[in-house]
Amino acid sequence: MVNIAAGSRRALYRSRAEQAPRDPTTCHPSQHQGHENPTRRSCELAEANKTVLGAAGAIQAASPFLEETKDLLKPIQFGVVGILKHLATGNRDRIITGYEPSSLEPPSLTSPLILLIALLGRTDEMPTKSEGTRVLVNLVKTVWAQDADATLELRRVLLSSNGVVPCIAEMIRTTQFPVLQNEGVIALTLLSASSDNERGALDIVFTSLMTIPPPPLPSNEDEDEDKSEPSGLPKSLLDVLTDIVKNVSLKYPNEIRCNVCVLLESIATRSE
Repeated sequence: MVNIAAGSRRALYRSRAEQAPRDPTTCHPSQHQGHENPTRRSCELAEANKTVLGAAGAIQAASPFLEETKDLLKPIQFGVVGILKHLATGNRDRIITGYEPSSLEPPSLTSPLILLIALLGRTDEMPTKSEGTRVLVNLVKTVWAQDADATLELRRVLLSSNGVVPCIAEMIRTTQFPVLQNEGVIALTLLSASSDNERGALDIVFTSLMTIPPPPLPSNEDEDEDKSEPSGLPKSLLDVLTDIVKNVSLKYPNEIRCNVCVLLESIATRSE
């Protein structure tokens, strides 16, 4: 049996990781192209453990690091975003309202959700933006998977928030990963299809669909940085969704294209 020193093993792992394409939906980049990653399971928590960690105060202890006064601690903020992403499924109330599930208090103005949306609006760190938006997507999917009456207040908060839809729309528009675009499309579909009592949510979806973002400022470092968008003028969300349906690049499965059509139909139907 070959015994590899700890330092050598770490160097070997780094070398393999650098050579592999990075899929943001897995915990380790050593596998891609749709193959199951055996290390991913070790990065995921059992549902019961997520609830236990949330009840123990992990979210309340970590979320203050998302405040603007902590912006110099960017690696820590990224770590906190990861905590919220992994604990979202079992702690939707604690993240969205800032209180325990049994609380009758209105949502806190300093809830983890509010702090996260504010962070996404001011940070230029693309990993933080991407992972933070996935927290929002996870919250939407988790809440809408539950009984509508039992989650009525949580749905109202997500629908009435001015930051949830724009952040998800921005992820769809800018990310290079079809799987992330699909996650965002599903979340927007759930929000737009449930906005009969929250007309403002549908208006935000429609506005995000048509808004053309300003071109990026020129920089001498652009050539050395990874870009989420191709060169040229930025596209609106509608343009990106249209490109997905057309699939000229041949990188979008039919399932994703169908999901985009469902989203567009949902918006068109409720805009009449």
